[in-house]
Amino acid sequence: MESSYGFTAGIPPEIRTKWCANYTRTFYLAGDPGNISARFPPAYISTDGSVAWYGPDIIAATTNLRKLLRPLVGTSEIVNTVEVVRSDNNETLSPSAAVLAVEMNETTAERYLIHSNHIVSEALTMGLLDGTDSIKLRLVDRIDSEEGPYDYLRIAADYDRPELLRCYAALKLSPQHRVFANSITVDIGSAELRSSAVAAREGR
Repeated sequence: MESSYGFTAGIPPEIRTKWCANYTRTFYLAGDPGNISARFPPAYISTDGSVAWYGPDIIAATTNLRKLLRPLVGTSEIVNTVEVVRSDNNETLSPSAAVLAVEMNETTAERYLIHSNHIVSEALTMGLLDGTDSIKLRLVDRIDSEEGPYDYLRIAADYDRPELLRCYAALKLSPQHRVFANSITVDIGSAELRSSAVAAREGR
């Protein structure tokens, strides 16, 4: 999630909006970011070097990269743990940090990446987050409505019952930031943008 946050925060607002208009579509590829960065310079590398981001750009820009690597497939489920994503300036996490709950029950590594990237990048684009916010990540069995109200949801087709929708991630802002975010309007038009993320083979 840290790499989604850092990558999206560094994209110019106009490009970020176009990417959001294309549903923040992203290819997740398995490889070694360190081995391919010279040949394919990334737009952003995670702080631990395990994930490199490319784009967002037209799909042709990453054709050769996608031919070189395979889609990321996690070999294990995400473990039940708690992580903290700090703000860009590395200051101590404040009590007013946003809280992101992501469902981890029967969720593979690639599904976790998809859901966390969508909700973080879209929240940044919509102005709910501003690129300097701290986010506390909570991995939960299911999103609990009793812990709401939430300010932004990641909803997609249920993997087991595709005819139904299911909430896979939920973002809750601090009360102070919620007042600011409610005054923001973002115009999202149509676009054809994709990004690509290359993660280490272990499925991180």
